[in-house]
Amino acid sequence: MSRHHSTKAEVLLWLQNKLTTAKVLNLHFFTVEEWEKNQAKCLERVQGLFNSSSQVIVRSSTLSEDQENSSKAGAYESILNVTQETLKEAIEKVISSYGKNPNLQDQILIQPMLQNVSMSGVLFSKDIATGAPYYVINYEVKGDTEAVTSGTTDEIQTYIIAKSGEISEHAFFRLLIQLANELEQILERDNLDIEFAFDKNRTLYLFQVRPLVAPKGIDFDQTKTLLNIQQKIEQLSVPHPYLYGDKTVFGVMPDWNPAEIIGVRPKPLALSLYKDLITNNIWAYQRDNYGYKNLRSFPLLVDFFGLPYIDVRISFNSFLPKSLPPDLSHRLVNYYLECLIENPALHDKVEFDIVYSCYTFDLPERVQKLGRHGFTKEDTDQLTNSLRELTNSIIHREKGLWVVDIEKIEILKQRHEKIFSNPDFDEISKIYWLIED
Repeated sequence: MSRHHSTKAEVLLWLQNKLTTAKVLNLHFFTVEEWEKNQAKCLERVQGLFNSSSQVIVRSSTLSEDQENSSKAGAYESILNVTQETLKEAIEKVISSYGKNPNLQDQILIQPMLQNVSMSGVLFSKDIATGAPYYVINYEVKGDTEAVTSGTTDEIQTYIIAKSGEISEHAFFRLLIQLANELEQILERDNLDIEFAFDKNRTLYLFQVRPLVAPKGIDFDQTKTLLNIQQKIEQLSVPHPYLYGDKTVFGVMPDWNPAEIIGVRPKPLALSLYKDLITNNIWAYQRDNYGYKNLRSFPLLVDFFGLPYIDVRISFNSFLPKSLPPDLSHRLVNYYLECLIENPALHDKVEFDIVYSCYTFDLPERVQKLGRHGFTKEDTDQLTNSLRELTNSIIHREKGLWVVDIEKIEILKQRHEKIFSNPDFDEISKIYWLIED
């Protein structure tokens, strides 16, 4: 962690009398060189550790571990539940994991095995994927101190909290975040990887702390950003005079499905192109032309700090035939929204399993379930007739709207060829005209 205490063992020894929020188990360590020169003396030095426990853990503590750009987590052996009889063998096994020609200054760390473990895991003081300011705690409650770090269990649980958020009332999490805060202050850094355990008496033990190798993250005021997102969601969720439905929900897969088309974390260029080409107004222009409610003033996609979401209330409004009366339209959108809230797994198939968007041969039968949700026969007849008229106007063999669109697609192909083959256009000009088309 620094020039004066760079190995796992040295860091733990240095922290042993500094920490107030957790304990560090007694420890002894020696170098590979010391072991090669006098094994008996090294073994004698660690005998006292067996006084507090009948077993010890023999751990790696090399100069190449726990560095700024490489943690080498799990690269070397750690031997658990070592007895006095198997101590020498365990030390040799750890050293052999260092390779054929280990650095003679690499160390072997020995500590008592913690007994009666009730919870153990790893705490990251930043999001390991993005570098964002969150505490991320991966933990297990079976008493296996290596389960989380080794990935040998499928019962790992995760607790995440923004650094600016309120700490959970759960005692374990509160104590862990206090430990993280103290380590951040002592070590003067905010990117830490902390291994921990609680015993049955709820005493917290620190097993290891090292630099977290993670992206730096975006430098921003997280609290302000989260408040802005909260306000944006609240503003978009209130009743709107030009929209049916009392509220909205947001999803990454309904309608024009940004999750599959540009991804849940798109680059700014991909996001802005997607908005401009489709979800700002083109999407609504098409549905308006086809006989659905006019939503041309409403962007379908909103982004929360770069993460794209579909405003589902706007989407559901856009599948209402223009001929439906306002009261029925309002009740339908509220019904659709409640269906999605109660069945979020349908978020990628709302047009098929929630919304009645076109006429099908089984539509008169499918709409009957609306009767169980307060809709009358007159309501279902109106919906069925409106969708029949709308669908017929689209698919008519000679006069259907699809005929005009097929012609437009052919015109588009011709225009693209002219743009691509124009020798007087530079790349930017070609991009502009392709986007306009």
